[in-house]
Amino acid sequence: MFFIFRFFIFIYLCSVTVFITQSHAEDSDFTFAIAADPQPYRILHMPNGYDPNANASVYTWEPFAQAGYANMRKYKPEFVMINGDMTEFGWRPQRDSVRKLMQDNSDIKSYYGLGNHDISNNVNDCHGNLYDYGFTSADACAWQMSEMLRYDIRASFPQHNPNGYFNDSATSNDETGWAASNAYAFDWKADLRFIQLNFYPSYEVHLGAPGSVFNTAWTSAVPFLKDELAKARRDKKLVIIGWHDADDHFLKDKGKDEVIKILKDNNDIIFLLTAGHEHRYINFRNYQGTGIDMILAGAIFNKESLILEFSKTEVFHPTKNRKPCYSQITKYLKVRQVKEDGNIGEENSYSKSYQERDCGPL
Repeated sequence: MFFIFRFFIFIYLCSVTVFITQSHAEDSDFTFAIAADPQPYRILHMPNGYDPNANASVYTWEPFAQAGYANMRKYKPEFVMINGDMTEFGWRPQRDSVRKLMQDNSDIKSYYGLGNHDISNNVNDCHGNLYDYGFTSADACAWQMSEMLRYDIRASFPQHNPNGYFNDSATSNDETGWAASNAYAFDWKADLRFIQLNFYPSYEVHLGAPGSVFNTAWTSAVPFLKDELAKARRDKKLVIIGWHDADDHFLKDKGKDEVIKILKDNNDIIFLLTAGHEHRYINFRNYQGTGIDMILAGAIFNKESLILEFSKTEVFHPTKNRKPCYSQITKYLKVRQVKEDGNIGEENSYSKSYQERDCGPL
């Protein structure tokens, strides 16, 4: 009789106990970096006579940029997403230098987008030269930067996580005749989706000035953003979005209001907005009234970045006879500023919780 009594007590306790489990690090927890502005050959404090476009300036710039990756490496990120200004003006030596920078640090997988110094600053203002195969179009530098990104979207970025989700809007492989936003999205592990929108989401420009062998156009990334947010909601993913310019050209663009509304309407699944451009750390809390923080990473050429740590907990709630029951899932994101000296500055923590039915009757 006593045994039967103890048995029923055990069953009762099993029916009301809450089980808390920490997610397994190998399954979901991970660390990654957000950065911006490697921008060869710019440095933070340029002395009189220093030319960030002079090829010889690589010897001054490179130690700073390499130190930017070294500072990230201290915190063991699995990858970095770089929010634009990959070059100072899009010339081939600068492209070669930033590609070498990423290759030298290939233990940290690099995703990137383009910024104003890569495209808009040199539209109709940067002829091809000896280093750019003799192209004579004033759009040659912007086009070559676009082709560098489009190549990596097709050939490199999907290989960083070959079994994971990857989608892009780079459209055709036709180098000389495309119209695309060149935005892309990818997953890391099982919980986060990243969306890279380049200069800013609604940016558009035609590339094909007289003398060019190409007729191409950057189109708005807003349709891609809408589609990817809808897919993330369907797939139960939280989202981190990156673009280059959050507080300058974008805020003057006619497409700004539509983008802000999209972000606000999806602030339940968007964990964080990230950008660069200002070459310093800034946290725009409740960015433009969206209910989402926008954090600007400092410049790689100033050895700065962001380190982000993702983790997850599950709290299992059974009820009598385990019907119904559910898990309370909470996902956490810690964002840490990496300063010029490699130490941590400001820290911000974010979390989002939801319930998931994961069991039925016994």
